[in-house]
Amino acid sequence: MYVCPQEQISTREDVSPSPSVASDTFTTSFWHTEEGHSLVGGGGGLGVGGGGGSGGGGVGVVCVEETLAALTRREGSRRTRDDALAALAAERSALTAQLAAARERLADLQGLQEQYDALLQMYGEKEEQLAELRLDLHDVTQLYKQQLDELVRLKRLAR
Repeated sequence: MYVCPQEQISTREDVSPSPSVASDTFTTSFWHTEEGHSLVGGGGGLGVGGGGGSGGGGVGVVCVEETLAALTRREGSRRTRDDALAALAAERSALTAQLAAARERLADLQGLQEQYDALLQMYGEKEEQLAELRLDLHDVTQLYKQQLDELVRLKRLAR
């Protein structure tokens, strides 16, 4: 009996793929697990050059065609994944560039905030100095008034 290269005989005596076949979805799409209904084994165990005497060559060709179809589907899905991966990589690069620009803007804004805080503190200090100078001016003005009043009083007494 001809069996596809990736097949083996299970303990139930039906044909099933070897454990090295890539994934469960691949194996479940080609191999029935019910008793006596394996895809490759056909109805009576006919294979290429097999014993039933009727068109046994079709099962091997069917196996090859189905395997090629599965490989074609897998290649298509691989290409789709590769395209999606490339798109995600491009999106990641764009987002990385945006993140770098945002970090740069954040650093600029933090620098501006520090300058603003420093200027605000200096302004507050100048306001305090101005208030002190106004008080000093008021005190000096009061002192001059007192001196003038004293001078006027002394001149009136001297006459």
